[in-house]
Amino acid sequence: MAALDRIVVFLGKLLNWIGGLVLLPAMALMMTTDVVLRYVFNSPLSWGLEASELLLLVVFLSGLVEAFRNGAHVRMDLIYRNMPETGRRFVTLIYVLLGLGTFYLLARKAIEEAIFLESIDQVTQYLHVPQWILYAVISMVGVLVVAFFVLRGIDVLRGRRTEIEDQHNHFEAE
Repeated sequence: MAALDRIVVFLGKLLNWIGGLVLLPAMALMMTTDVVLRYVFNSPLSWGLEASELLLLVVFLSGLVEAFRNGAHVRMDLIYRNMPETGRRFVTLIYVLLGLGTFYLLARKAIEEAIFLESIDQVTQYLHVPQWILYAVISMVGVLVVAFFVLRGIDVLRGRRTEIEDQHNHFEAE
């Protein structure tokens, strides 16, 4: 179980690093170039909008696991922090179950779409990127998030912790 924890944490950090330090600057550079070409030379990149949409989605996906791991989700702290330990454990379990269900369904649908789109050789309009690749990325991130929620749910049920953001301190200590 600890090995799976380390794998999920490593992959989450790696995806976050790639998204934040590689893809986000690449997207900003590409969009800046497109704006300059559009308004200065009246000759925009024909594929610029499509590329920025794809990059934005991938940047968002790349930070999901790390955001959940660090507790960067929305919660009503005023109420949550004043709850007894049992109440916080219950709320965290509901949060884990909802996250697990949502990302399970997302991953499952993305896998089905990737298989279908690969079978018909569907590509994007301007970049001609096979669309199944995007759905494969979505499904891989979905599976990684599902693994995260399963591990967190087990931790909460075992009584190791009640709050998701405690994971950051837990993994740094190990």
